[in-house]
Amino acid sequence: MSGFLQSFSIILVETVCYIIFFEIFADSNKREGEILASRFLMILCLSLCSFADAYLLQKYEYIRLIVDAGITAMILSLYFKVRFSKCLLIAVVFMGLLWTADFITILIYPALLRQAAVESEIKNFLVVILAKMFLFLIILIMNNIFRRNETKYIKEKDWLAFLIMPIFSIAITSAFIKNVQAVMETELEQLFAGLAFGMVCMNVIMFYFVQNIGKRKYLLREKALLDLETRNRLQLYETITEKVQSQREVSHEYKNQLTCIQSLCEKEEYGKLKEYLKQITGDVLYDFDYIDTNNIFANSVINAKYQEAVQKNILVVCKVNDLSELTMSSSDLVVLLSNLLNNAIEACEKCGKERRLKLKCVYEEGELVLSIKNTYDGKLNKVGEKLYTTKVKEKESHGIGLKNVMRIIENHGGYYAIEHIGEEFRISVIIPQ
Repeated sequence: MSGFLQSFSIILVETVCYIIFFEIFADSNKREGEILASRFLMILCLSLCSFADAYLLQKYEYIRLIVDAGITAMILSLYFKVRFSKCLLIAVVFMGLLWTADFITILIYPALLRQAAVESEIKNFLVVILAKMFLFLIILIMNNIFRRNETKYIKEKDWLAFLIMPIFSIAITSAFIKNVQAVMETELEQLFAGLAFGMVCMNVIMFYFVQNIGKRKYLLREKALLDLETRNRLQLYETITEKVQSQREVSHEYKNQLTCIQSLCEKEEYGKLKEYLKQITGDVLYDFDYIDTNNIFANSVINAKYQEAVQKNILVVCKVNDLSELTMSSSDLVVLLSNLLNNAIEACEKCGKERRLKLKCVYEEGELVLSIKNTYDGKLNKVGEKLYTTKVKEKESHGIGLKNVMRIIENHGGYYAIEHIGEEFRISVIIPQ
């Protein structure tokens, strides 16, 4: 590998590391397809600019670093549509990581040298490659610590397994440097240099492969959330439609019922009248909305879940007030109430004896206060700090409803508390309006 190719390959590795580091902290405003379509062209452009800086300003090291950071920040700012000041700050931090990796290499360098170490081009190239591998390892660790949404679904053990590869590459490159004399004697310097550079490339490819797996899991999770929201809304609309249709039927028959009542009164058949009134009153009350919050969406969900709970022999106690001043979107309110009440009703169903559900949904001092207490069978599906439902059906949707609820609370700047005391499960939510 000639000196020109060695220099350019090192700059190429630095550029790739910088792009990975940049994407940890900067949110791109470009679509994923646009990024993937031109990523390699952008990396090549940055590498050529850095190579030109290194050649033209090789006698002015500090000026070269400043110019290189500025040009890199400008290109990435235009490409990712991110503020230039943020790109420049990330570039400066990356320079610090470069020096850190070089410092680590300098510290272990004496341990890699034999007594009769010979200065050579291949040894210098391997030492620089070793420094870039340390840089790549540092960035991987930072990527694992500051995980973005799409990489949060990669398990810790998968990341640890992947970290073995750069560590192994560092060990192999260190062995090459330690035995550089033997390498030179075999006249296979170019082969070993190519192998060292190839290991760096393999690490980068594996990183993007693992990251794409995480993104795929993230997209599948988001799709499941969207599907659940859609099901909840459809369920609400179906409930509203059924209620409207039921009320139309009741209104249609109302005139006939009045005629029947009048006829029984004229015949003075008060026993039959009493029995008839009891029958129609029960039917009307069953379809009646007991709870009125002055918010049509809250009314629809709460009344539908109230009637569902009553049919399942669950004692329901409600405390509500005027919710007409709520500013949160109707879709968020529906998802929030329906998911929490669904979970509470399902938990009560599993209780053999006492089935009790307490709901508090009030607007106080500019805040939505939502509290649900319900009995449960004492079994919680808890993994680490995350709580999941104990549904038997649709195992792939475990935790989706609760995750949707948490997302809505966080989006509105609210907070929540979950606790379980004895046979009672409690969740309290406060969302500023």
